[in-house]
Amino acid sequence: MSDEENQKVQQINIFLDSIGWGKYSTFNFIVCGGAWFSITYLSTAVSFLMRSAKDEWDLESYEVGLINTAHMSGIFLGSAILGLIGDRYGRVYAFKISGIMSVIGALLLTFSQNYAMLIPFTFIEGLGAGGELATGGPSYLEACPPKKRWTLVLISACWIVGAIGASLIALIFTVSGFFDIEIWRIVTFCGAIIEFINWVPRLFLYESSRYLLIHHRDDESEKVLCNIARINRSDIKPKFEVQIEESRLSESLKGEGTRERLVHKANTKDSLKMILGKKYIKYTLLFTFTLMLVEIAYSTMASFMPIFLDKVGGKVSGDTQLYYTLIIQQSVGIPGIFLSTYLVETRLGRRWTISISFLIMGVLIFLFYSADSYPLLVVFSSLMFFFNYLGYSALYTMIAEFFPTEVRSIAVGWTNSWNKFAGVVTPAIIGVLLGMPGGLTISILICSIGSISSGLLCMKLPETKGAELG
Repeated sequence: MSDEENQKVQQINIFLDSIGWGKYSTFNFIVCGGAWFSITYLSTAVSFLMRSAKDEWDLESYEVGLINTAHMSGIFLGSAILGLIGDRYGRVYAFKISGIMSVIGALLLTFSQNYAMLIPFTFIEGLGAGGELATGGPSYLEACPPKKRWTLVLISACWIVGAIGASLIALIFTVSGFFDIEIWRIVTFCGAIIEFINWVPRLFLYESSRYLLIHHRDDESEKVLCNIARINRSDIKPKFEVQIEESRLSESLKGEGTRERLVHKANTKDSLKMILGKKYIKYTLLFTFTLMLVEIAYSTMASFMPIFLDKVGGKVSGDTQLYYTLIIQQSVGIPGIFLSTYLVETRLGRRWTISISFLIMGVLIFLFYSADSYPLLVVFSSLMFFFNYLGYSALYTMIAEFFPTEVRSIAVGWTNSWNKFAGVVTPAIIGVLLGMPGGLTISILICSIGSISSGLLCMKLPETKGAELG
């Protein structure tokens, strides 16, 4: 960005802080939180599917693992493609597309009749979920007062509530026996309805003022800020004081509509060059590998948890106890999120909050495997989720804070794509390992080492506490 544009971006920060938190801020929080609720809700539904599909269609262990691989493949590509669309055509535009894709994928998945249908429909739902991961955070953060940026960590609580919601619905229908159909179908169908309900309010979100500004749509950017001020009942009248000189643009860009299209094209072409260029390559790779390593641990433990609970020493008996256990595990993550919102603003900052959390999580994964009774199994697995959410919520916020506006969406999409690439490969490997002698032990060691390695790598991340949002 030019000096003039940088000045205007900083003015947006001042305007948003002056406007303060209000009705639109709360609405934005709920909409983006609802998206993250749906992501983990449907991911949990996929884990239920994996557990029952083995018996329903007489699948081998590696075929069960491929179900989650298909889902993670969708998230991998969805994060990259829709993150790029978010930088080119708008955060909120891509956010809307992501939601409707997720709804369609969940509905198709619900009515899958065989394994061959299951794989592509799981992939489609994953595409939508990946897009929501890449665009939901930037959409929220860029309309949030800078002094309230820590609330992005709080939104992460919706991840946990989504997983709890899926387990609660599964428990209710298991105990009641209302319908004589597979529980995973009921949970997934309910997820499609919830996702659609969450999607409708996105139609009323304003496009990011920062996105509009860097695409030289200054008047629209000011209008968005004025609308936010009006809804939040603020007397602030945002007006940029610095004008970008038209002489900087060639005459060929002044035709109606042409300027905007060419700016979009250049922005898209240069986005990856920027995050992989000399200035950002080190941090792009650090964030990428940190996320990939912790994803190896988390995606495996979360996706295969129903299966692991059947195999470890303190075995869970029956579906009812399984769903109770899953609810307990996820519920413990909620105080982890709230603790994270506090710790990231202390002397620990973002970096050490993340690092310590992932190191402890790695140890707890191994203790979970060593548990020889049900109470110990619940304690260790619940604490594992506690520290995972504590660290991961801070890490996601840190990525969105670190990269500048013009590449924020693609940077979040890029890191999440490779994050989910680990989620693509690992389940397939774990699925094969679980069918082999000693495979459970090897699987747990992979998860434990992945989490500890991520915690060590976090120590090299840049601290973003108190930094201005560019």
